[in-house]
Amino acid sequence: FGKYPYWDYGHYTIGYGTTCPDADYERYKANGITEEEADALLRQYLDKFGKSIMNFAAKHGVQLNQNKFDALMLFTYNVGSGWTTKDGIFRSAVISGATGNEFIYAMVLWCKADKVTSDGLIRRRLSEANLYLNGEYMRNIPENYSFVRFNPNGGEVDYAMQGFDMNTPTEIRVIIEPEYTDADGNVYEFAGWYTAKQGGTLVTQLDSTTRYGATLYAHWNKVVTEEPEESTTAPST
Repeated sequence: FGKYPYWDYGHYTIGYGTTCPDADYERYKANGITEEEADALLRQYLDKFGKSIMNFAAKHGVQLNQNKFDALMLFTYNVGSGWTTKDGIFRSAVISGATGNEFIYAMVLWCKADKVTSDGLIRRRLSEANLYLNGEYMRNIPENYSFVRFNPNGGEVDYAMQGFDMNTPTEIRVIIEPEYTDADGNVYEFAGWYTAKQGGTLVTQLDSTTRYGATLYAHWNKVVTEEPEESTTAPST
C-alpha cells in the first residue's frame, strides 16, 4: 500500500499499484489515499482488465482455465490491455495456444521499463509464464527457466532478449540483419553468436549449458571485394 502518488515509468502510481487518476492527483498528493479508496480503485482496475481479457478470449476462441487467466491478469495489470487488440508476438502466442519455449519467448519480450530492459521484469515475466504454463503460483522462478541477452556488436537486432526453458533445447529466435556497414564503408557479414565479444565459443542453440542472464555477442566477417583490374587496352584516339 502506497498512501501518496509516486512516479513509476511514465505515470504516477498510488494505493495497491494502480495508476493514479489525473483528476485526483492533487488531492492524493496533499492528503494521500485511504486504504478503502485504494481497495476500490484496485477492484476497478481488476474489473476493467478482466473484461478486456475475457472479451479477447471470446473473440478468438481462447480457452482459459484459472491459472492461465490469472497469469494474463498479472501480465495485463503490469503492461496494460493494449496487447489484446494490437497484433504482436505475445498476442499471437496466446491465440495460437503456444506452449513451452514458444510461449516463454513471447512473454519475456515484454521486459522493458521506460525503454530499458529490467532484470526485475524479466523475472516477473518468467514467473508469469510458469503460472500460465504450469499452474504454479510462486513468486520465484523455476530453476530451469532462464534468459539470455544479445549484443549485436555493431549490427542490428529486432529484440535483444530471449527467455527459455533450459530443459528443452531451443533455437535462437533473435532476428539479426545479415550485414552491416561501418562508418568507413566496410561491409560485414553475420558469422554467428558467441560467448565473448572477441573469441569465445559459438552458440547455435539455448539449453542447460547457457548460463542464466548470459550475454551472447554477434561476430562478423569483413566482406572483401575484389578490386577491378586495370585495363591494358590503349585508349582510342
